[in-house]
Amino acid sequence: MSERLVKKVFKTGLLTGSNVGSKLSMLHSIRISASSILRLIHKAPLIKFQVPEVLGIDDWAYKKRIKYGSVIVDLERHRIIDLLPDQKALIVKKWFIDNPGVKIVSRDRFSNYTRGGNRQLPRCYPDSRSVLSAPESGRFIEELP
Repeated sequence: MSERLVKKVFKTGLLTGSNVGSKLSMLHSIRISASSILRLIHKAPLIKFQVPEVLGIDDWAYKKRIKYGSVIVDLERHRIIDLLPDQKALIVKKWFIDNPGVKIVSRDRFSNYTRGGNRQLPRCYPDSRSVLSAPESGRFIEELP
């Protein structure tokens, strides 16, 4: 495959998923299996992220009602930056230790997120809508709607 074709199939796979990407590629006369699209995606290098000052943390389901993890989102750039394997407070705390520089954390009221964030961000305070903010950041959080 040419480099141009690989980029086209890769982008199609990322946007639609491997099964739909394979069917969509057939419409463009590109014969490729879903497994081949997955191999292209897995071979791609991971993009390094800059630790945001404002992030959100919430749960996501590997398999609904069976296994859950945590998703960390850069709220300034509106991008998912990490998926944690579970929702344990120690995992969240370790992520904050490994990625210093966070000043504001938006989270739901799940207690493990509170404990994980409060342990690593002791100078932060929770407001009434579960937003942690570092007082030295110079940002003040008003009541959210």
